[in-house]
Amino acid sequence: MIFIGDILPKLNQITKADSLRKRIQQLRNNEEVDARDLNLLLEEKYKKKFLQLWNDQKNLRQIKRPEILKPYELIYKQIAVLVAKYETAVLKKKTSSSIEKLRNPLIENINKLFTEIENSFLKDSSLLVWIDRDLPDKNMKLLLPAAVDHGFSPERLLSEIRYVFSNIPILVSSTSKNKLCSQAEKFNWRTKREIWIDICEEALLEYSADPLAELERILFQKEVRAAKLFIEAYFQAKDEGRDPIAAGNKILVQRGLKAPEIKVTKRDREIEAMEAEILKYAESQMSDSEREQLEILREHEENVAKMRKKLAR
Repeated sequence: MIFIGDILPKLNQITKADSLRKRIQQLRNNEEVDARDLNLLLEEKYKKKFLQLWNDQKNLRQIKRPEILKPYELIYKQIAVLVAKYETAVLKKKTSSSIEKLRNPLIENINKLFTEIENSFLKDSSLLVWIDRDLPDKNMKLLLPAAVDHGFSPERLLSEIRYVFSNIPILVSSTSKNKLCSQAEKFNWRTKREIWIDICEEALLEYSADPLAELERILFQKEVRAAKLFIEAYFQAKDEGRDPIAAGNKILVQRGLKAPEIKVTKRDREIEAMEAEILKYAESQMSDSEREQLEILREHEENVAKMRKKLAR
């Protein structure tokens, strides 16, 4: 025999699941959803989890940029201004003396910034969370002084300056339009709506009559959302004359829907070759004792690399 008491709880779960699907869709569509509706549909454990996650988010928003990074930010701003002035002077073909007056403080400030990188991020890896990209190769600081020593024309030097400047990390807390990600993206700030969606989806898996089918449905919705974001970014970039594929991939990485890809460009290979040439030249100018110290350092680095491989096995 089938008792009504056995059927009602099952019907209640199915009804809850249907209602949750509707609420999730409304949340995704940025429609207004009454908090009372969510409270009626969700068990106490999910309400508590929401409050905990939202408190965590409020704490994340209270984190301020460490004071030790203030000099770095100030120097970066000075460099940005000088790069713009130098670029204008070169493109307008101003006198060589005018260009040189801008060039020297520009390179001096870039060298200062590399020193700040060594004194902050390389000494304290916990500060890396405050920058929008990987640290540049340590040999990059040699490029501009070497370019000046080799007598590069202002136009060619401008190309090198642009390349170096584009690889310099920007603080995610800054207002610069050139940063690759914001503090909100780097620290994974989330809105109440985004938290509610995750909580509701978690509850939906529990309430659903077929959790596996429900999980597949949720994953499909995320794929649709990723496709929509990609298409919007693609056509916006195309209208603005930017690389549409790169723009589409960037938005997916920022929203946590795709892992970042590391691409080696032709320009990267050219710079790598130039760095090798500069290092070769620098070594040729070393004294015997300096060359001996370099060999010792290289031998030490090789031993460390071998030890790491053994530990990784």
